Amino acid sequence: AGFSKDTWAVLYRVIRFGNEILNKIDRVPLTEDQYNHLAGEVRFLRAFSYSFLVKYYGAIPFFNEKNMDDFNKPRTPEEDIWKFIVDEASAAVEMLPEVPEKYGRPTKYAASLLKAEACLYLERWEEAEEAARYVVQSGKFSLVELSRVDDFEKDYSHTANGTPEEIFYIKYNRDAG
Repeated sequence: AGFSKDTWAVLYRVIRFGNEILNKIDRVPLTEDQYNHLAGEVRFLRAFSYSFLVKYYGAIPFFNEKNMDDFNKPRTPEEDIWKFIVDEASAAVEMLPEVPEKYGRPTKYAASLLKAEACLYLERWEEAEEAARYVVQSGKFSLVELSRVDDFEKDYSHTANGTPEEIFYIKYNRDAG
């Protein structure tokens, strides 16, 4: 119960914060690049959160910046959530940079893979293939070769950053508390 409750709460918190940002972003003086970068990250993270929710729970309540104060919403069909994810990921591909400002921040390649995943759930095979091919053909990513057992910790631990396998990730903290 703890994992499910915590996952639900954290992911909907990301969605809520994203909706708040997108609802008020026009009030902030930003350059076009700053706007695109921020809005692209928000759209990606919101879609990423919805992808986890719909995989874990199926049909879920849907909130965006237009209806975020409409509580007690009924569940939205899975297909509609996946379509939203495709649309948001597509927008994020256009807005995000190729190289992250900091390790762990989303790029257009992370958004393209999120789009590919959503298209697979929707059985939109050609669109999924196109989105995945975009990442593969970029030539920016590859598998890490390990030559010694000790390499695994170096290349895959919580301290590894910027390996050629990392397209998008959320690092964890091993500290207690």
